[in-house]
Amino acid sequence: MATPDAPSPLDLRRVRLLPEELANQIAAGEVVERPASAVRELVENALDAGATRVEVELEDGGATLIRVSDNGRGMSAADAELAIRRHATSKIAAREDLFAIRSYGFRGEALPSIASVSRFELVTSLHGQLGGTRVVVEGGTLRLVEPWSAAPGTVVTVRDLFFNTPARLKFLKTTGTELRNTLEAVTNLAAARPDVAFLVTHGPRRLLDFPVVDDEWSRIRSIVGLPDSDQLYYAPLAEQDGVTAWGFVGAPSLTRRSADAISIHVNGRHVRDRTLLGAVRTAYSTLVDRGRYPVVYLFLTLDPSHVDVNVHPAKTEVRFRDPQAVFRAARRSVANALAQSPWLEGASRGSAWATDGADARRPPAAPTDGHQSDVASWGAGDNASPGELHRSLPRIDDAGAVWGGGVRTYRLDRGDAPSSHRGGLEPPGVQTPPSGAGTPLAEAPSQQGLGERRFFRDLHYIGPLHNLYLLLSGPQGLVVIDQHAAHERVTFERLRAAWRARKVDVQAMLVPDMITLDALRAATLTDMVDALARLGFEIEPFGGNDFALKAVPAWATRMNVRAMIRDAIDDVASRGTTDRFEEGLDSVLSRMACHGSIRSGDSVQRDEVVRLLAELDEVDFGANCPHGRPVYFEMSLDELELRFERR
Repeated sequence: MATPDAPSPLDLRRVRLLPEELANQIAAGEVVERPASAVRELVENALDAGATRVEVELEDGGATLIRVSDNGRGMSAADAELAIRRHATSKIAAREDLFAIRSYGFRGEALPSIASVSRFELVTSLHGQLGGTRVVVEGGTLRLVEPWSAAPGTVVTVRDLFFNTPARLKFLKTTGTELRNTLEAVTNLAAARPDVAFLVTHGPRRLLDFPVVDDEWSRIRSIVGLPDSDQLYYAPLAEQDGVTAWGFVGAPSLTRRSADAISIHVNGRHVRDRTLLGAVRTAYSTLVDRGRYPVVYLFLTLDPSHVDVNVHPAKTEVRFRDPQAVFRAARRSVANALAQSPWLEGASRGSAWATDGADARRPPAAPTDGHQSDVASWGAGDNASPGELHRSLPRIDDAGAVWGGGVRTYRLDRGDAPSSHRGGLEPPGVQTPPSGAGTPLAEAPSQQGLGERRFFRDLHYIGPLHNLYLLLSGPQGLVVIDQHAAHERVTFERLRAAWRARKVDVQAMLVPDMITLDALRAATLTDMVDALARLGFEIEPFGGNDFALKAVPAWATRMNVRAMIRDAIDDVASRGTTDRFEEGLDSVLSRMACHGSIRSGDSVQRDEVVRLLAELDEVDFGANCPHGRPVYFEMSLDELELRFERR
């Protein structure tokens, strides 16, 4: 029986109008998912107000404080009070405006949604006025509207986000994760607006500082930083049925582990769109390994009435009237740049970029309407669908550079103990056998400290096949080992053991190697410094987005350590586990093991094969690499006899 205060089933079925406060909180759930969502909405409002400088102040990743200041047009007292009401806007006036939006809004506008789940303050002043207006809202309730002394422009302060919705508050991630999401949101907006200065601070730290620059290329150089920006190349403008596309594409060696590496802007708005992502991936189809994403900045322009920006609460997804035209324009622009192979030594660089003695990657002046760019010859034709389009372009191997000369060796846990073991941590008690092609495997020195398993080390080595596979004979027949996969498993297990034991051979750099990152990766690496130190990487923040690499693990001295560290950063950032590094440790270590192992195509000496086989018996999961691929396969004598028709 229902209690007197409980509503009856009939009452629950009644239709009622929600209180305005509750309606605003429901709307906030669609628009404001996290601090980054609020920052993006507030910065977009500043840009729509004509601001040429936007400053963002954060505390605790934005959870306790977000302050966005701009020098835009500002608002009158009446407009400031109206701006915090639901569906109040200055950006549309008629139904037709919804289908030709030329601003960063509109989808209900965000100020009332943000104000409903925070302690909110708006201070604004019109240019040319002596005073301004201050509006205070707490949890959706208007507390105060009063005259206020203020500089021209608008300052919005958001404190204690989600203080009145604890269920939402508990779903926020760690401070580092929320901060990275916010930096990414501002960076995405800044990429398409070189005419606006952006500053982001977190407490006393200045994380982003983008001054006003002449064009998109100069802004992207600031975002990407050196040396990555030296691997970006201009993608010429292409046009298809009223859609124009151009941008900057990375060399195939410049890749990331996340699709966020592909930054796409439609009419100045950063979007995530499968059609455009597919166009970029198709253009790179034979150049980038599976699971890797090229670094691309792509800018598209089309009639605002041909794109619907109101299909997603956060306005990050869009719908196109003619998705095929969008796909072809984007793919053509990227393909035109890639077809030149400008990253190859001796390639012709004048045809893909504007030169004229200026920066070769700076885009030329936009062509007049109706311009049709030259198109590289594509086998499937211009009308090919994304699934039909394939082109054979040169595959560039991201093997990395050899570096690391001029080092001294020391050990983290005990005195000097130099190690010369190639590509892996030295197993305890193992002595390197003398090299010599004629040494049979059966005569290899005994290995101390190894387990009882003897499958791999009892095989008889025949020789290499194209520096890809190792051919061996076993008791049942022929055994073929993938040299990279095998060594990758060994390196991975040694890294994992070293992490647990905190015993790593380390080589200190006589001259520290400087690493410059973009702001997002710099924030992640700052949180990873201690964890990487346990792996033997001594990295010290050097101010801004610069880091000094002072020491590396002994096994990594001839590896591309920059790429290795970047992969580790991307892996941690994609998982959101910077503050819980060990949760994603295996994935990070597997990426490092890939960089630190014998590569496909490397020439392997007989003594290295001896050691590798012994180590495969020693480690767990020796039959598969850390990514799950098989290390070896076996063909029995019975199968061979059938092949040669001896049976």
